[in-house]
Amino acid sequence: MQMLHMQLEASEKFKTEYQKLYEDAINDLNKVSECYKSCITDLARKCSSLDDRYSCSLEMLDSEKQESLEWRRKYPNEEEARLADAHGKRPMNGKRTSSEADKEKNGSPAILGAQEKMDKYELESSALRLQLKDLTDKYESVQTAAHALEMEARILVQDRTQMEQKYS
Repeated sequence: MQMLHMQLEASEKFKTEYQKLYEDAINDLNKVSECYKSCITDLARKCSSLDDRYSCSLEMLDSEKQESLEWRRKYPNEEEARLADAHGKRPMNGKRTSSEADKEKNGSPAILGAQEKMDKYELESSALRLQLKDLTDKYESVQTAAHALEMEARILVQDRTQMEQKYS
């Protein structure tokens, strides 16, 4: 009888120690789970911010393209003449016609102003494309990290569930 009593005490002691270890493991899993949830929330916030910046950049790029197209429609003849002059395309005799000279006298400041604006828009558009590419890359990296953390969090939850089922 005393032997059974000693076995019972040893079993109770083992059970108590095991329950403490089990509770510690569950607490550790909960801490890790909270940490991952925090990381996922932070990444989701960053992802949302990048989404907003990405959308804004797309809108700005579209707006700049539209304005550039409007300028090209507004000054098409002047632009063609300027390009022709720049490439040295002249009538066969090499002389300017009187209408070309008139255009140069009267339209030159307008053409130059329009060209400057178009060049400025092209530069802005190029910068926006680069920014858009950078934001896209960042967005994809945040998405990948969030996906990895979500998978790890699921695994931890499954481990916790299995431990709870096994030791309950």
